[in-house]
Amino acid sequence: MINTLLNFKIVPYDSTICKFLEENLVYDGTELWKAETYMKVSINLVVAAFLDNKIVGIACMSNTSRMKVFIKFLCTLESNRRQYVGSTLFYYIFNGFGTKEISLEVELFNENAIKFYENLGFIKKSSYDCNGKPRGLYNCTIDNFNKLNGLNIK
Repeated sequence: MINTLLNFKIVPYDSTICKFLEENLVYDGTELWKAETYMKVSINLVVAAFLDNKIVGIACMSNTSRMKVFIKFLCTLESNRRQYVGSTLFYYIFNGFGTKEISLEVELFNENAIKFYENLGFIKKSSYDCNGKPRGLYNCTIDNFNKLNGLNIK
C-alpha cells in the first residue's frame, strides 16, 4: 500500500537526521547509538518522508549508483508506524530513482521489521554480515516488489 499524503525530499545527512535515528530506531538494548555515532556512518543519500511538514520517516542509503542501493537505516516515527510510511519510502526509491534492486541488513531480534520486509518482497540472502556478525541480509528487486504489492513500476 502507498500513503499518498506523504511528500518526499532528498535531505542532507546531518545532526537532525542523526537525532531522528537516535530517537526512533528499534534496538535490543545492546547497541543503542547516540547521534554522534550515526554521524560517523558513511551515507550517500537520505530520503525523508514528510507529513504536514514534519519528518515521519527516513531511508539512509549508501550506494554507488541509484540502480542498486543499500539501505543502512530505515526508520519511521513510532506514531506513524503501520501507516505505510516505510512501504511508501521503498516505492519512492524504486519509482523516483529508477532503482532496480535494494539490499539491507536487519537485526535478527527485530521480528516486526523482518516480517515487514518479507511482506514487501525482500528475500533473506544470509544470516551473517560481512564481519560474521549474526544479522539478516535481505534483498528485493523491483520485479518482486511490484509482484507482491500489485504495482507496475518500470
